[in-house]
Amino acid sequence: TTEDLSAAVFYAGTNMPTVFKISVGAVDRGASLERLSQYRGEKEILYPPMSYLEVTGETRMVTIRGKVTRVVSLSVNANQTCGTIEEMLGSRRGLHVAMLENYELEIKGELEGRLDSEEVKERLAHDSLAGFYDHHTKMVAVISEEVETVVRRHKARSAEWYNEDDGQFESALREAMQLKKMALGKFQHWLEGANAVALATEPMHVVRRRALAEVHRQLKDAQGRGGRGAAAME
Repeated sequence: TTEDLSAAVFYAGTNMPTVFKISVGAVDRGASLERLSQYRGEKEILYPPMSYLEVTGETRMVTIRGKVTRVVSLSVNANQTCGTIEEMLGSRRGLHVAMLENYELEIKGELEGRLDSEEVKERLAHDSLAGFYDHHTKMVAVISEEVETVVRRHKARSAEWYNEDDGQFESALREAMQLKKMALGKFQHWLEGANAVALATEPMHVVRRRALAEVHRQLKDAQGRGGRGAAAME
């Protein structure tokens, strides 16, 4: 677009040239390129972002610079409610962090609730040292700190990090989705008899990986025993 009618007619062509006469206000007026353009005399103006053109009048045939020219009256409508590019890029990070913070609250609530559970009471009844050294509350504190560390790490990443590579965003999403299982799983591992001092030094993902490996081993052993039993019956 241009403020110079001569420039507009020049680029309109020779076979039934068409010129758009665009009305703009203070809000929907785009930026001028005059200082940046190679052709400053053309007085180019950008359309505002997230805008569209609307026909506001009948098409007229007029003579401009000796040419019969079709003139179409338009107005620019700019969407003032649309978010900026920065806001749109930040929305993925914002939703991800909000989900993690919600998981953090859920995890801490469930861990606190389990402190008075029958499982914990039974564990402490069979291990007097665990009760004496307050292992159950210390274990909850350790796991809560681990969860907070994960959330802080995800919050420290920029909006660009969450948008520049879908693979790394998917990896962050998987970690977030597994956070609750890892945290509660570590506490469950203590309930099942794991040493609290050793367990406290192990990251949640390591504990979960070892627990899954043990489940797979048991399934494999069960399948092997089933196969030997079937062979013996034959």
